[in-house]
Amino acid sequence: MHNHQLNQTFQTIRTIIQNLKQAEQNNVNLARQLAAQEARNANLLNTGSNSQP
Repeated sequence: MHNHQLNQTFQTIRTIIQNLKQAEQNNVNLARQLAAQEARNANLLNTGSNSQP
């Protein structure tokens, strides 16, 4: 039983590590999307400012 509990614990740790890696990748993807959106926003602001008399 002791060995079984250790195996369960290690499996849980592996799952947590995998979840953290996935969360990190999600954060990278979100950061890229945010940077792209900020660039679009800046472009819109610049375009709007340039079109003003």
